[in-house]
Amino acid sequence: MKKNSIIREIKEIISDYGSFSVGEVQADHSPLINSIAHIVALAEYFDEDGATIEIFDTKSHSSDSIGSYSLSYKDINIKVLQEILELAKKYKDNSI
Repeated sequence: MKKNSIIREIKEIISDYGSFSVGEVQADHSPLINSIAHIVALAEYFDEDGATIEIFDTKSHSSDSIGSYSLSYKDINIKVLQEILELAKKYKDNSI
């Protein structure tokens, strides 16, 4: 499946069923956007414009995010987009 097709399908599901978070679909893990040393960036929330990325310090004893930013779907690699699409399909199935 091409990147634009995946993005289109994600946006259609969100348009029909609303924005969602990883927690709402009870995913085993959040899609990994990037990691550098002990800092990880995880896609946590999804809407029609893109994903909200939360940044975590894996060495911290806190589970709180140390920052966040928005990322357009077009700026996410295809492997991660496929994970997001699977989460969106799960959200859709749970919403029916």
